[in-house]
Amino acid sequence: MESTQDPRAFTTNDLTLINKIIDGGMKRGVFGADELGELSVFSTRMRQLLEAGLKEEAEAHTSEEASDEKKSA
Repeated sequence: MESTQDPRAFTTNDLTLINKIIDGGMKRGVFGADELGELSVFSTRMRQLLEAGLKEEAEAHTSEEASDEKKSA
């Protein structure tokens, strides 16, 4: 089955990895003071996108299960 997802779109796994890299760099002091504010905003936005993506995936999975149950009934 072919994926209909845009190959340029981030997946939840991509967002998780990006967040881990940013958070790890921030904790280790890799970034300067100028970057920290911008990265903090970016990281927060990435978390929001990740949470929305996970919620969307869960809802899609739940609706697929409900559809499968109706078909088997």
